[in-house]
Amino acid sequence: MRKNILIFCHHYATQFIDVCNQYTDLFDRKQYHVTVAYLRGVPDARAKARTNADEVIFLSQSEKETRGLKLGLFWRLLRFCRERRFAIVVCHRYKPLYLMLWVAWCVRIPLLFGVMHDLHAFTSLRRRLLVKCLVQTQSQYLAGVSNAVRDDMRASLRHWLPSARIITLYNCIDMPALERVLVSRHEALAALGLPPDRFVFGTLGRLEQVKDQGTMLRALARILPACPQAMLVIAGIGSEEQALKTLAGELGIADRVCFTGFVPEVWRYLRAFDVFLLTSLREAFGRVLPEAMTACVPVIGVTTDGIPEVIGSAGKVLSPGDVPAIAEAMAFFYRLTPEERNAWGRRGYGQIEQHFSLPRFRETFWGLA
Repeated sequence: MRKNILIFCHHYATQFIDVCNQYTDLFDRKQYHVTVAYLRGVPDARAKARTNADEVIFLSQSEKETRGLKLGLFWRLLRFCRERRFAIVVCHRYKPLYLMLWVAWCVRIPLLFGVMHDLHAFTSLRRRLLVKCLVQTQSQYLAGVSNAVRDDMRASLRHWLPSARIITLYNCIDMPALERVLVSRHEALAALGLPPDRFVFGTLGRLEQVKDQGTMLRALARILPACPQAMLVIAGIGSEEQALKTLAGELGIADRVCFTGFVPEVWRYLRAFDVFLLTSLREAFGRVLPEAMTACVPVIGVTTDGIPEVIGSAGKVLSPGDVPAIAEAMAFFYRLTPEERNAWGRRGYGQIEQHFSLPRFRETFWGLA
């Protein structure tokens, strides 16, 4: 008889499904029956089809319904876990973990992981008290998606939980799967409507203050006199879009900046970029970085949280908001020959293959289990 596994996720947005599949793919289906439960969101056929599991359950909770301990939801989960007797449960984000820790008081769960995807998950006294009261056994772990998240949790919980119970389970990339859907540079440029004769710096992500795309714009303005073919592509949507467009106009570089808006499956077009930029002021892991590095695109990042862990020595890592240093790194890559840039891209690919690939993640996980 196959052992039952539960992957309990907050929502089925694209990035959550990708992370969910990272965990479902750990388990040989000849030995394990894998169930994925989505806490929020109504049943969705596309999300179900994209989820690599034997069974997908939609709990259909709204944001309001997930606040506090909802007894109806708790009893539903308790009955479900009693029926299935899960051997391993992996919870993504705080609310699924919170619910399953209560369930674990009533039903034995041999191995339970709570994976946190952002910093400051346990800064509140209420949450620290709950961890102290609910985390019972040596087989219950908190995991951060980077050492930065792990260390943040250890600092918050240093008087509440042994540090050995707070570990790192990196986000990782299914490199062969991503490579299969990446299109050529020519196709990517055409899909994004970009000219073929520009040197393209690019970034993907939400247009929010915390992502600090303004630093990229200021750095671009700084290098344009010496790098006349340079342009910047900012792919994504968010509350800062108009402010960023206004800034580009004020800097006199509006004609060198392309705001693509929302582009479905935009990661397929990463090879349109000569260099990828990530200048966030807060970034637990920065999943777009290993995606860009898998596409063999050289990367420039900042020393924020988990970003340096991902890049390692395979790219340029500067201080957040340091416009002169980031501009200098951009000009450095601009001046390289195509062969030299390709060498940086291959270095990035090797970094991801060694530290953030699925085989590496399997080794880490099964070393714990």
